[in-house]
Amino acid sequence: MDTIGYNWIQNGYIKQHRIIQVKDLEENLLHSRNTLKKDLNYLVKEGMILTTGSGSGVKYHCKEEEL
Repeated sequence: MDTIGYNWIQNGYIKQHRIIQVKDLEENLLHSRNTLKKDLNYLVKEGMILTTGSGSGVKYHCKEEEL
């Protein structure tokens, strides 16, 4: 996983904005949509962030204790 993108997603952008979608990251990072989705899914799998919704409407957000 790209350390810069991973750290930026987990520690910066998602904590600042609380709820994000892949399109939000696409506008701010120079990574492909597939890479961003893969990185977000990794963070979800590791229990670092949570998701709501499904398909194109999926949203990613910080866990409550991290707010």
